Amino acid sequence: MNLKNLNDNILTRAWKERYNAQSESIKKQLDWLYDADPNEYKLKVIKRKRIQPQEGDVFLVSPRDDIYFYGKVLRANISNPYDTWVNEQNMVVIFKCKTNTINMEKYNPNYADLLVKPIIVTKQYWSNGSFFTIDNIPLTEEEKNLDYGFYDAFNDCFISETGTKIEHQPKIFCSKGIATLSGISYYIERELIIDKTLLDFMK
Repeated sequence: MNLKNLNDNILTRAWKERYNAQSESIKKQLDWLYDADPNEYKLKVIKRKRIQPQEGDVFLVSPRDDIYFYGKVLRANISNPYDTWVNEQNMVVIFKCKTNTINMEKYNPNYADLLVKPIIVTKQYWSNGSFFTIDNIPLTEEEKNLDYGFYDAFNDCFISETGTKIEHQPKIFCSKGIATLSGISYYIERELIIDKTLLDFMK
């Protein structure tokens, strides 16, 4: 185990570079977010539903009233023999395409510019109403072959959601682990602070 990697690794360096590129005003807002109570930026409840997410499910997530970003389940009911915490969890992405009505009309996924990169979540996101599934679209060839992974800072390597080591740096990656119930809201709020145009069509 290399403890140095916890504070100085490919993810932390990328974030520091991005943070330093922001204006002082944006930096102050990001500093506030880092220390804020998660209740101050928690996701809106859309509709609570006790379901088992399925691969291909398209869902909505709402950081503000009357604005919904689309997300998709890329892997459901994960089986990971190396990490029992990940077993039966789900891997999702959230896109920047958005709507102000609960339908699929504006669903236009772009994997080159994601709001939230592939991340592992529990089904509690659905049962507490933060995620609301509205359709199911089978995975496309692009989605099946997406070059993604998770960075394991303890071992300084990339792994898949099933725990197997990836021998190259994936094009899309985030940190290893399961997002807490405030984790997704934090990542989304951070992007909304950096890019105000993400909320442009709000009334």
